[in-house]
Amino acid sequence: MLRIVGEDGELHMTRKDKALGLLWMNMDSLTFHGVPVLYIVGPSKPRDHA
Repeated sequence: MLRIVGEDGELHMTRKDKALGLLWMNMDSLTFHGVPVLYIVGPSKPRDHA
């Protein structure tokens, strides 16, 4: 089981690609609204400590 906890916020991402085959530039951007700002991942069952 995966649980995502946190306040809602915005996440901005950019895609970089080569322009004219030489230079790496920001070519596109995405904005996600209402995503958790903090991710906490934990197992659904306790681990066996050997």
